[in-house]
Amino acid sequence: MFRLRLVSVSAHRVSKLGRVTCCWLHNMPIENVRNIGIVAHIDAGKTTTTERFLFASQHKTRMGEVDDGTTTTDYMDQERERGITIQSALTQVEWRGHEVRIIDTPGHVDFTMEVERSLRVLDGAVAIFDAVNGVEAQSRTVLMQAEKYELPFVTYINKMDRPQADFVKAIDSVERLIGLPVLPIQAPLFEQNRFVGFTDLLTLECFKWSDSGEITKTTLNEEHESVDNGRSSLKPDALRLRARLLDSLGGVSDKVFTEYIKALEDDDEAGLTVSMEMVNREIARASKSRLATVALCGSSGKNIAVPPVLDAAIDYLPSPRERPALVAHTPAGKVITTEFLEKDPLAVMVFKVIVQGQDVTTVARATLVRVYSGVLKAGTRIYNSTRDRMQSVRSISKVDGDNFSVEADVLGPGSVGCVHGLDSSFTGDTLCADRKGSFVLEGVTVPVPVVSASLEPYSEKEDRILEKALEIVKLEDPSISWSVNEYGQTVLSGMGALHVEVTKTKLERGWNLQLEQGPVKVKHREFISTPCEVEHTFLTKPEDPSSGACTMQLSLTPAELDENEMVDFGTEPFVTVTMSLSDMVEDEDTKNKLRSKWLNPIKFGVHQGTGAGPLVREPVSAVTIDVTSFKVLPRANEDTVGNAADFTTKLLLQEGRAGSCLLEPCFLLEVIIFKNQDDPDHHKETLDNVVSDLLSSRRGVILSQREGEKTIKLNSIVPVQEMDTYASDLLSVSNGEATFLASFHGYRIVRDSSVLDSVRGMK
Repeated sequence: MFRLRLVSVSAHRVSKLGRVTCCWLHNMPIENVRNIGIVAHIDAGKTTTTERFLFASQHKTRMGEVDDGTTTTDYMDQERERGITIQSALTQVEWRGHEVRIIDTPGHVDFTMEVERSLRVLDGAVAIFDAVNGVEAQSRTVLMQAEKYELPFVTYINKMDRPQADFVKAIDSVERLIGLPVLPIQAPLFEQNRFVGFTDLLTLECFKWSDSGEITKTTLNEEHESVDNGRSSLKPDALRLRARLLDSLGGVSDKVFTEYIKALEDDDEAGLTVSMEMVNREIARASKSRLATVALCGSSGKNIAVPPVLDAAIDYLPSPRERPALVAHTPAGKVITTEFLEKDPLAVMVFKVIVQGQDVTTVARATLVRVYSGVLKAGTRIYNSTRDRMQSVRSISKVDGDNFSVEADVLGPGSVGCVHGLDSSFTGDTLCADRKGSFVLEGVTVPVPVVSASLEPYSEKEDRILEKALEIVKLEDPSISWSVNEYGQTVLSGMGALHVEVTKTKLERGWNLQLEQGPVKVKHREFISTPCEVEHTFLTKPEDPSSGACTMQLSLTPAELDENEMVDFGTEPFVTVTMSLSDMVEDEDTKNKLRSKWLNPIKFGVHQGTGAGPLVREPVSAVTIDVTSFKVLPRANEDTVGNAADFTTKLLLQEGRAGSCLLEPCFLLEVIIFKNQDDPDHHKETLDNVVSDLLSSRRGVILSQREGEKTIKLNSIVPVQEMDTYASDLLSVSNGEATFLASFHGYRIVRDSSVLDSVRGMK
């Protein structure tokens, strides 16, 4: 039940500054705190909805618009130019005596890292769905990410002003594709076929927004029995949705089930005799426990019915204290838990780093953190348990998009804010009070890049600047990586073509570079499937045989990969380097001295040498390279040994060329086919078409097929290279009766010569 009733929106607005410095960060009771994310498919209205929250709470006096480039959370130039969210951004509002911290996240699959790190530190989410399209591919992806962290979410069906908007169809798609019962607590209200507000299904009150933004309230009564709202009859529709609410809630609440059965026995299908106070409590319990999701309707673009979504976030999403206890690991491997209390040990997670400056040695960092327990104070020293390093908290500030100007003294439990001075902390790091009693929280999962493109500066000077610039960009975005290929080109890798393009533009504008980008290619890898070894004496002067600086013997051992096995390499590097020195007769002390001095430059050289394999010049993966023998002259230095390891590794890979094969990245693809209830056999033809397309056109492998009452779910593995046009192709082969979800799954061995020729042709 909503608190926004007889009063205009402006009456609910609160002061923007003043008390914010203190209460926002520490003095606000933790029960009155909500940390939520705004998640959805691209163009569902996330940023516009966030702007309406800021305006309704009077955090802003004018509404920002995506098209005008005036929003708080889309502050990057590229975001405003492209009209999309590229990076997650934090802001906050005060609403009904609660502090609601909001992270607006991207909706494009290329920026999934931004969604992942945000969900890691949140307590709930508002999932926005287009009222015409319902659940779309990326909305399913982000909600699967939310499920990993057991985050409850409120469902907001946006864009109800669109001509084909269908609230019931949209919430049906949520139930069918997300797999949670949906509890509609509103019914859309139309006048002359125009969306104007909603009916509260708990109180049966109608709220109508005028063109000027004024809200009027009426009570649903007998006069509405036959009122035509432009699409259907008002009261019957509302009562049917109320019956659906009680029926769905009864499935997860014994109390509601019992009371609703009694009402049905008295022919009260709409549950008018059921206690709505009890129903509201059970809705909150089911939502916070992720047993169901509450559904609301509105139009953020028209600014209709948006404030009730904030009400729902407060009423139906958990405070930090209502979330499960925090799990951490001590250095000894012990698992511990901590509640969200001030008296508990300090537990802080770094989830985002924002750089301010262009010099990698002096760049200032704004480090965004979530405090789970304890109190983080400005002017103190804390311990980074991930990096084993003490650091200074120079200052603390609140975050409002790209504004960090409002300072504070502390961050209390449940707070999300910005810390300045943590120059050695990175995304996913854990911060504790000190070394004694330290622990490490579960970090942030960094996805593996799946595409790459070469970047060529126009001058040697720009080439040196590019390397430093990439280091800074990676501080902000850990999902990018880069290497230098055999032609001396810098190869940038990312999550997709748009990700690479955005990063290139950021490099050009931030460091005044001119970069020529090569074609975006799928990032394959190579695997040497047979053991091999080689010995080589490295000459510092190739024309002088007496100039040998070191001699090393390397052996390669491949991982045990099954032909049909999927391999997830996790994060780079993908080659293990060891220094057993097993073919040397020296004593162990001598070997340890060699390892201590030379292992790091050897590792560097080996990783350089495996950057381009013998097959198609892609990085070699899933092998162990061991230094079995090593002799070095006194005048040799680290650069010489690194170069020797690089050259010897290349010889080793050529030795194993006969056993080399290609590894291609693959998606785990789930296709959902909707059954036609009027024609039970119609879906069989659709299923045949989908399967045929996967097997014959995309080299897919079918893993499973599950048939339910309303859908058929088909799971398969499909190469990334074959997925470029799948969204439109699936629409065609299924006649619009199927949708899909794709997530990176790993790499598999491919021996198809046509695929190998295709990859070679892209070089």
